[in-house]
Amino acid sequence: MVGGSVRDPGLTGGVHAGALQGVRVLDLVDGAGAYGTRLLAGLGARVIRVEPPAGAAQRSRPPFYRLADDAPAESLYFIHYNGGKQSVTLDVTAPAGRELLARLVETVDLVVDNGDLARLGFPLAEIVDRSALVVVSVTPFGLYGARHGWLGGDLICQATSGMIGLFGYRNERPARFGPEQACELGGLAAALAALIALFDARRGGRGDLVDIALERVGALVGLQMSNASVYHQFGVARTRAERSAGVHGQLYEASDGWVTLGPYRRPQALVSMLHDHGAAEDLPDLLQRLPAAEFGANAHVEAVVRRFTAARSRAALIALAQSYTLLGLPVTDVRDLVNDPFLQERAFFVEVADDRFPTPLVDAGAPIRFADTPYRAGLRPPLLGEHNADVFAQIGVDAATLAALRRQGVV
Repeated sequence: MVGGSVRDPGLTGGVHAGALQGVRVLDLVDGAGAYGTRLLAGLGARVIRVEPPAGAAQRSRPPFYRLADDAPAESLYFIHYNGGKQSVTLDVTAPAGRELLARLVETVDLVVDNGDLARLGFPLAEIVDRSALVVVSVTPFGLYGARHGWLGGDLICQATSGMIGLFGYRNERPARFGPEQACELGGLAAALAALIALFDARRGGRGDLVDIALERVGALVGLQMSNASVYHQFGVARTRAERSAGVHGQLYEASDGWVTLGPYRRPQALVSMLHDHGAAEDLPDLLQRLPAAEFGANAHVEAVVRRFTAARSRAALIALAQSYTLLGLPVTDVRDLVNDPFLQERAFFVEVADDRFPTPLVDAGAPIRFADTPYRAGLRPPLLGEHNADVFAQIGVDAATLAALRRQGVV
């Protein structure tokens, strides 16, 4: 930009209160897909979290933050996934609770659930057909089909989707990607689907029922990783790699951790780097004699590179890789990420201000950056039932009726 600097979106704030300001969301999610409603809240939507009178299961999920020895522990998991939302309590298994839920559904633009409305007998197809309501349901295996009633969680869906089958090394037990990966992908899919369906509903005046199965979301990853088109065309199924498969995009141990070093597209740059630092040995000759694919998979080449990386720090190796136009970056852990100057510069971590905590908590900030519609990060989660009076008053429940419902255990 000539004559000035580019403003860093998100750091200076924007001119709007949020891209989804005015959108009303009923959040019935208490597991898979929770990140989706968190994104919607961050983008400015009014997200009403419906919890049982005793509190959502998320509130009891570790890890915990204990304010004092005699105080209840606060779930960091709940804090992360529910920042910026409102909370109402409602026993949807009671007839009076289902009636109130039906009235709440009529006041919102979007419902995101884990199949709750279908299990409670709501005629979803009829509701979305006669209104502009969007319902996004995130379940392990979908609302319909032979598996729709099967139980499943994150690990199960990673396994059945093919994700786990491709992770790890050949002739060893398959490895899990990590906790919450299928659920996080389901949340991203839910947020994306919700925005598309809301756009279409406002354009055409009719709602939609979006059926998201974690297994199908994970299968997209599994099929892409295995290059399913090759199997369709040639019947060749990709399998897990050997533990040591050559220098091709491998992980290398530095003196203080691990780095990725990908010389597969620029083997000459790799040899030049090693040669300039007295570590090339006979690699220039090998480079002349071997095709690029064989050079990258050569055990001797890999051994030379491993000796070179083991004698240097991660920072030194990354600087070298960049100077020689090689793909090289550190393998980071949570300590590296929290202290990463690039993430610090982009204000990725934010403080959650909450009067209950003696000091602000630090949480992950905005994964999306807009120039003029800032993502609302750093907002505290709601107290249990904090917004009962306000939300239920909007559907005609006065204070006396609300008190009676509370005595009956409905709210």
